[in-house]
Amino acid sequence: MFIAPAVIEVPKSANGMITDADLRLHAARLSDADLVLLRTGWSDQRSADPTSYAAHGPLLHPSGARYLIESFPRLKGVAIDAVSIGAPNFRDESRETHRILTGVGRTDGRFILILEDLRIDPDLDRARRIYAWPLLIEGSDGSPCTIVAEFPD
Repeated sequence: MFIAPAVIEVPKSANGMITDADLRLHAARLSDADLVLLRTGWSDQRSADPTSYAAHGPLLHPSGARYLIESFPRLKGVAIDAVSIGAPNFRDESRETHRILTGVGRTDGRFILILEDLRIDPDLDRARRIYAWPLLIEGSDGSPCTIVAEFPD
């Protein structure tokens, strides 16, 4: 459960990279967030051009992942409106981003949950809470999730 979601507008086109410079523009908004929802606009491609959506989506660059995990201790999750937080055309960067966010090599146990392939509408910024319920799959390090947003009355 996330109680302080923040939708961040980071418009990106095919193969675009979300860097630390992009995220620094939103530092004030991120400071209290426990979930950042990266709204690139790429989810519009899901039905318009599914092949491009899967193969050429934007990604969170390792510099952006490092900035999030090192600068925002309250942050527990990052979501993106692309098929993955990484991209097939940038395998090295994608692997490094996953390693950073999942805490590989860290001695403090810190990690950030990754939620991918979401439709991130701007009104999610008004959500009181966002719930992520994974399908528990034995032996797997990932899973489809049901995402539900609760809005104030």
